[in-house]
Amino acid sequence: MPPIRHTASHIEPRAHTLLSGKAFTLSKALFHELTEKSARIDVFTDNPDKAQAALEKSEVKLSAIERVMQTQNVNDRYLSETTAATVKSDIEQALTLLNKEHDSPLQEKALNFALGHLSEKEAAFTQKELVVEAIRYAFEEANQPIIKEQIETELAKRSDVLSAEYSDGTRWTTQAALDTEKHILRNIDQGKNQHKPFATHQQIKNYLDAQPRLTQGQKDGITLISTTKDSFVAVQGLAGTGKSTLLESNIELIQHATQASNQPPSQVIGLAPTHAAVSELESKGLQAQTLESLLTDLRRGITLPEEYKNTLFFLDEGSMVSNQQAKELTDLILQSGSKATLLGDKEQLLSLNAGKPFELSISQGRIDTAYMTDIVRQKNEILLGAVHNIVDKQPDSALDKLSQQGPDTLGSTQHIVSTLDENAKDQSKAQLIATEKLPYAVAQDYLARTPETRENTLIIAYTNNERDHITEHIRAGLMKTREIGQENIITTRLRSTGDSKEELTTMMPYQKGLILSTKPGEYDIITHVNSEHGLVTLQDVNTGKTKPFLPRNKDHKYTSLFVQSEKPLSTGDKIMTRFTDKARGIKANVEYTISHATKEEITALSKEGQTLSLNPNQLKDGHWDYAYTRTADMAQGATYQNIITTLKGKGALTNLRRAYIDLSRASSHVKLFTDSPKQMMKSWLSKEVNKHSAIETIENIAPHSTPYFNDKALSHEDVRYHNRNGDFDYNQFKEHISQTLPKYTESLAINLLGQPNPSKSDRDYLTFGIGKSAIKVSLTGEYRGYFKDYTTGEKGSLINLMMIHKEINYKEAMQEAHNILNDPDKYQLTANPKHDQLLNTTPKHMAQFEERAKEYIQTSQPLTDTLAQTYLNKLGIEHPKNDHVHFHQEVYSSEDKTFHPAMITNIHERARIYFVNLM
Repeated sequence: MPPIRHTASHIEPRAHTLLSGKAFTLSKALFHELTEKSARIDVFTDNPDKAQAALEKSEVKLSAIERVMQTQNVNDRYLSETTAATVKSDIEQALTLLNKEHDSPLQEKALNFALGHLSEKEAAFTQKELVVEAIRYAFEEANQPIIKEQIETELAKRSDVLSAEYSDGTRWTTQAALDTEKHILRNIDQGKNQHKPFATHQQIKNYLDAQPRLTQGQKDGITLISTTKDSFVAVQGLAGTGKSTLLESNIELIQHATQASNQPPSQVIGLAPTHAAVSELESKGLQAQTLESLLTDLRRGITLPEEYKNTLFFLDEGSMVSNQQAKELTDLILQSGSKATLLGDKEQLLSLNAGKPFELSISQGRIDTAYMTDIVRQKNEILLGAVHNIVDKQPDSALDKLSQQGPDTLGSTQHIVSTLDENAKDQSKAQLIATEKLPYAVAQDYLARTPETRENTLIIAYTNNERDHITEHIRAGLMKTREIGQENIITTRLRSTGDSKEELTTMMPYQKGLILSTKPGEYDIITHVNSEHGLVTLQDVNTGKTKPFLPRNKDHKYTSLFVQSEKPLSTGDKIMTRFTDKARGIKANVEYTISHATKEEITALSKEGQTLSLNPNQLKDGHWDYAYTRTADMAQGATYQNIITTLKGKGALTNLRRAYIDLSRASSHVKLFTDSPKQMMKSWLSKEVNKHSAIETIENIAPHSTPYFNDKALSHEDVRYHNRNGDFDYNQFKEHISQTLPKYTESLAINLLGQPNPSKSDRDYLTFGIGKSAIKVSLTGEYRGYFKDYTTGEKGSLINLMMIHKEINYKEAMQEAHNILNDPDKYQLTANPKHDQLLNTTPKHMAQFEERAKEYIQTSQPLTDTLAQTYLNKLGIEHPKNDHVHFHQEVYSSEDKTFHPAMITNIHERARIYFVNLM
């Protein structure tokens, strides 16, 4: 009596099968497979009613066409030992449902498809996206027209979708997505104060005192994980901040601390969404598996929650986990009484499926979080600054720093390479040529490097098509130098088409020649597609027999579509696996080098000495790819000394998140190739890079980005000069320069003018030169930093002084001042620590003027019956009276060195006399 595992693949064909298992493990998909293997099935379960309900919820639909075409060799399903009356009832019910489905309006079907398709990838989406997908369904699946108004009318009828208005239009989410996110947050709340800490604060202190190399972020993470009483904690760590070191140190500490307290976790398990990340965890000595494999075993009943009691889970790359996965994982943690630490980086690539639970739980303040921002991967200041800028979404600043890198391994100082001829008369043609040249240029740069350098160089291209073109040029170069063999054995390769589950329920993705798999290891070729009747004809690759496949009547839990291609392989070629086969000991994303290649067999070795054998002609061995390049998605988590990244200016995937992946992979050097720098920048600045959660959509919470570093950014990207809308405000920029640059008055003046004349300089002025050819720079008072050239008569601020002596315009001088303030050490400038004191010090000659002014005020008289009143009356001003305007009989004039009667004005600021105006 076999246990239930959600699939019948492990069950041998029998005339009579006894099946035992809990009700939740039953599904129609299971019975669909099982009835092909057994004439009679008896099921023993704990809850028959729940089992029946589970079967009714299943999405598998047996169709009349399928039954007719398979009556000769497949058991009749669900009909044996059923009375004629029951059969009649079932048929009538089925016909009613079919007619109802057939009579559904096109706009309803189209909207159902659009919601289902988009909901797989996003928890929330724009109305434009909904309309586009609905129209695509109408034209491609139903071959009928539909208009936007029909879709909007249908949307208004739905009770299972919710909307909110945004500046860029209406956004939608589903009630199901909203419920899932609330469920995840509720689980996190329920996990509060459920455990004893693994270590005391004193144990933490003792341990960290002995680890001086750890960053503050690593220490914070270790402290949080080891002392928490909660079931869930998070570590938000930027790329290259040493999350792997954190894991190793944390496990060491917990083992040490719990040995003393006799409260160790029963086991420590690493989880990750990708096989590459799992391999990284395993390299740290951690037992690890993909999150999906853990959840799949639970769904199939292979493992039970109680088996994980008191387990400590480390979930790496937590930002790539979807809502559904997070829901199931948090359920497991609570059911099993275990703990989970979620490690991730919300700035990197997020889940390919709906939701961003890692970011949501942090932004909503529901999970205690440690932050790691001290990046340790980049080994030089310039590259580190570029990574700082790109994570802060300051792309111009990042490129500016990349261009300042030292020479690469080839001695080249050109770090940003454009294949576009900017001077071509026909720019459209030039753009086409630039795009065509891009893969070749990247390959040639790679081939020019030494074999040792290539081993430490990763090429990143965003699409598989771009990767293929680059690889073709690389292989041609390697064959020319005989670094790979000449065999070129034509080998089958499979690549997923990437269709959503909702798309697979339509006829849209199915095309003649594609490979279809509905069970692991089993493949069929599509030989015919009848869209009108919803029928796909398949041919078994092993037997050659044909069979029908009806996409609209399957749940597609295990359906995959692949494109088959034939690619050459030779000895020395580098390949990587793209699938996991536990039975054969094959892990996905492991790199191999081919050691032997014949038409019968390809043999390859990994760096760890593992052997991989592939049959060049077998589809089951087609899940491989060349390893000379990676997509950004494949590269996340990797570290290389050198990165070559290739970006199409108008590429659909060209955005800032992927740019962050590109730059942050390198420890020493990044070289960027593009077919259009301007278009690349435009894509970076305009592409939407945020996923939207259902909760954020309904609550109208817009994505918000707070800079981590603002590391010596260019002026227009420097957040200090941005207004509330995030736009560059020139007045703020100007104000900052005028307020801050005078701090460097002394060193900047000497830098521009040379050494001052010590005999002519004093507390108030630096004097350069002698006599009438002198230049004086003010050191005290509100005009600190102003100068006057007594030879030319020129005068002004430090900006004016820079314009004159560097021969640059005002805009250039302002930018230079910005650069100086960003990196004064580079310019060998030093701020005067007494700047504020000097700014509030009145220059001696001004102090004398103020004293004289006070004397004039004290000895002056009101305007009445004075020459000043007579003067004002002649100007038409009758009965002048002002407490601040007086008359004085004798005011000294420096022009003729004599005394004159004058009208004087007493101007105050904060009760202090500023100056007296002689009139």
